Amino acid sequence: MADITSTTSRHEPELLLERLLAIREEQHGALTDASVLHYPGISGLAGPYQGRSSVIGLLLRLDDLSESTFSFLPQRCISDDDRTLIRIGRSRGGRGPVRLDAETVQVVSRHEAQIKEIWLFYPDQACFDAFWMS
Repeated sequence: MADITSTTSRHEPELLLERLLAIREEQHGALTDASVLHYPGISGLAGPYQGRSSVIGLLLRLDDLSESTFSFLPQRCISDDDRTLIRIGRSRGGRGPVRLDAETVQVVSRHEAQIKEIWLFYPDQACFDAFWMS
């Protein structure tokens, strides 16, 4: 697990959340020790990440692997109420000469201003797996 206490300013947890997931805790809910992010696919990154520290550790890894180029850019909000945030957007990034620009669906389950779960869905999952395994 990544040590989030020794990060540089661009690796501040709040900035990583905003750039890599387009989540602002004051607006979308806070990550807690009970929060779970489900990262899909077959790459070494796939799996559930439980707790704020584990989720931030994944984001640090995504940021490092992509040379700080990975980001999620929401384009359309399907639902944004007290319980659920559903957005469609683009995930973009680079790993050396390999580039990623692909549709992403993000579902965030919330309760009392806290994030319960985050699910990421990639219609072209093979594209994401190839990107992270390159």
